[in-house]
Amino acid sequence: MTTGDVVVSDPGNGRVVILDSSMNIRVENVLGTNRSDGIRGLTTDISDNIYVIDTSGRPGEIIKKFDRNGMPLNLKFGYIGGLQPGYFSNPTDIAIDNLTGDIYITDSGNNRVQRFNANGVFIGEFGQIWYRSRKL
Repeated sequence: MTTGDVVVSDPGNGRVVILDSSMNIRVENVLGTNRSDGIRGLTTDISDNIYVIDTSGRPGEIIKKFDRNGMPLNLKFGYIGGLQPGYFSNPTDIAIDNLTGDIYITDSGNNRVQRFNANGVFIGEFGQIWYRSRKL
């Protein structure tokens, strides 16, 4: 982060931790008292907002946004299962385009990357399922 803080995805303990520049825990868990076995990728944007993939989140809350102090912001979107825009199968990574604010999510189970605007509105996708034939 621009402050020197580090945000760490800790799926083994079901949390997202913010460490200060000396690697001391500043925020124990941005999810609050909740633990989640669905924590996957995370990223930060140019304003140090934190975006987290939580595959165990409630429907419509798979992608979550927090401020630099770990406080929840209004942006939440995404569902598990299905091929429709905004639905994911094993989302693993997330990235932000700091010029546009667009959000890219690797939807590995559907072999695609989905793109959303800064408000979580679906823009498009790329990728496809590749099949290989196998001789027996």
